[in-house]
Amino acid sequence: MNTVIEKQTKQLTDLSNEELVELYREDYNVTPLRILYSRNKQNLSTLTEDMLVVLLQNGYTDVKENLYDLVKVNKYNTSDEVLVIMSQDGIEDAKDIISVQYVDFVKRTVLQLKKRGRYNRGDDDDDLIQSGYIGFCKAIRDFKIEKKRPFKIFVQHVIKRHIDSIISRSGNNKLRTLNDAFSYHSPVSKNDSENTFEQLLKSEEYQPEHHLIVEETFWELWETLSETEKCVCWYYSEDYSYEEIGKIVFRDTHPTIEAQIKAVDNTMQRVKTKREDYIEMLKKSK
Repeated sequence: MNTVIEKQTKQLTDLSNEELVELYREDYNVTPLRILYSRNKQNLSTLTEDMLVVLLQNGYTDVKENLYDLVKVNKYNTSDEVLVIMSQDGIEDAKDIISVQYVDFVKRTVLQLKKRGRYNRGDDDDDLIQSGYIGFCKAIRDFKIEKKRPFKIFVQHVIKRHIDSIISRSGNNKLRTLNDAFSYHSPVSKNDSENTFEQLLKSEEYQPEHHLIVEETFWELWETLSETEKCVCWYYSEDYSYEEIGKIVFRDTHPTIEAQIKAVDNTMQRVKTKREDYIEMLKKSK
């Protein structure tokens, strides 16, 4: 067995840096990255920005200095994710650039939420946009590059949640239904095309229009979910396929695409069970 491993490792060491990164992205096995780092750790400045980012995403934090130097040389022409982590480390130029780049995105996100009824009566657009910017700042603070999530999706999620928390606290919209708070319309799975994700938060017996949830919002149910369940729901709501979600969320724990897809499906079923338990609890409390 050891001979086989040594042979495989030797074959990997013959690959170029570019080939090692490409191989990692095929199945997200971190072995090629270990070789990439070991080979170049004494001279990280020879690596490209893409290679440094991949290493940083996988816990090689000592590449930051080289990455930041390279980004500065390239006049901050880099990804949103890199600008965010540079902002977190106090590099003001990066923070200024990412803030300017997201001005229009924050406005669009907030105004789309307003169209869906997610706002307090009396709030004008400026109030909503200001709340959106607060959510944007929270997203910069909380973003973790090792999660390998696109920042644009993350910031949209944080803005939505921040505005929902304001609505919940304000008292102007206490009577919100669970259905209204989480309405996704795609099928739950390929094997269950009749049921939509929206129906994960519905019940055949418990009709939201007949039983308004006083003080209880979607976020109370959301907080019963594990971090993995939240992550899967989040990506699913953004129209990621099961295969795409599996690669992002389960690549480190499930080696094959089939196993990753199965893990996503199992997670969705757990969410459905928690929804049913939550609805039962609400019914009993009536």
